Amino acid sequence: MMKKPRIFLIFSIFLLIISGLIPYITGIKAEEQFTLISMQLPDNLKIVNSNYQRGWLNSTAESTLLLREANDTVQTITLTHQIEHGFLPLKPAVIYTYIQADLSNNTPPNQLTGQASPFFIRTELQANGDVNNTLNMERLRLQQADNAMQWQGLTGEVNLSQTGHLASTTLKLPALHSQSKLGELTIQDLQLQATVEESIAHLLLGHGHLQIGTLTLTNPFIGKIQLSELTINSYNVPNDTYLNLQFLITSKQLQLNTHNYQNVKIVLDLNQIHKESLQNIIVQLNQLQNLQFTSPTQLNFWLLGIMMRDGIPLLKHNPTVNISELSALTDAGTVNAQLKVHIDNLPSVSIFTLNTLPTNFIYEFSLEAPKPFLNKLIQTITYYWLTPEAVSATIIEARLQHWEKQGLLIATQTNQQYKTEITWKNNRLNVNGQNIPTQRVETIEKNY
Repeated sequence: MMKKPRIFLIFSIFLLIISGLIPYITGIKAEEQFTLISMQLPDNLKIVNSNYQRGWLNSTAESTLLLREANDTVQTITLTHQIEHGFLPLKPAVIYTYIQADLSNNTPPNQLTGQASPFFIRTELQANGDVNNTLNMERLRLQQADNAMQWQGLTGEVNLSQTGHLASTTLKLPALHSQSKLGELTIQDLQLQATVEESIAHLLLGHGHLQIGTLTLTNPFIGKIQLSELTINSYNVPNDTYLNLQFLITSKQLQLNTHNYQNVKIVLDLNQIHKESLQNIIVQLNQLQNLQFTSPTQLNFWLLGIMMRDGIPLLKHNPTVNISELSALTDAGTVNAQLKVHIDNLPSVSIFTLNTLPTNFIYEFSLEAPKPFLNKLIQTITYYWLTPEAVSATIIEARLQHWEKQGLLIATQTNQQYKTEITWKNNRLNVNGQNIPTQRVETIEKNY
């Protein structure tokens, strides 16, 4: 009768031993994962030293890395890890990572200066293999020559499935400001949500939602562009052979210098993109940073090789770029436009006939817009090339009426809007059903 209590006691002791070993075994697995990640770093990121101290319930690790950029700028990055082994499956293992960049070792002319808060990552390793990451970086300010960037309040979550593919991500950024010779970019209230379903050569595809409160771009050539309540939704339509993407872009208000537009909407589709060809192109372009070219000619020949090897096969699958809707509300009324670019039955192309490739593209464009809007649009476009007298409202209105008589523009029944349909195919221009000879196009340009 004493055997049952003895067996129970032995079994209990066995469970206690196994339970006690769980955190230690988890620590071993965490160290293996840490080592694996270190071996998979990019070529321009090298580990100078690494120290991993494994305990029974906790471990610590510290690594120093050197990041060498394309302009030979070297950054020193310090990673500090605090690892709680947890008690799987009841309690997940947790890794606290602090990333700090040292900017003091930079030297001119590519000297990078500024201040950066530590980048904090909290990682949970679940029993089923999933990984949940929480991100936080309070502020960043960088300056390099004429380029500057700063942001504040970056937070987010990145969740990885057990297969290793990115499952979902959420990022929030209250403010970002960037400045260069090309102009200034300011973003306020950025939020990003994405669910990834597929990866093609490190190109992650799935469903995404980007929301920006205000985006302002100032450029010395185009002036000021400001978008309010901008949203971009992307969708990946699954297909075994082809990549089909759709983008829905909306903005409550668009300001182009002194012109304002409301309820801007763009629906963009990218269809029939051959996956295998696209993957080969991406893989080769990713190798570009590791290649050393002695001259621009050598680079051009390398890119030409990619075009002939994979670019032409991609085009032979008849990819399509289709803007099925581009609409906006102006002071004079609503503007609607559509644009489709595609290739049908691409003939054999050699390196000697590559210059004829653009003639195989088909362009289809349609527009319906208020007359005052077209008047202002043409004024804006031609302002820098013509004299003030030539871009006066009266002159342009007369030109629009002349185009109407030629059939290039068609007035609607209310006579408040113009519409037109333009097709370019086989080096031939067709406008509203009538073929326009090349000589007539040149005549129209001269008369303008």
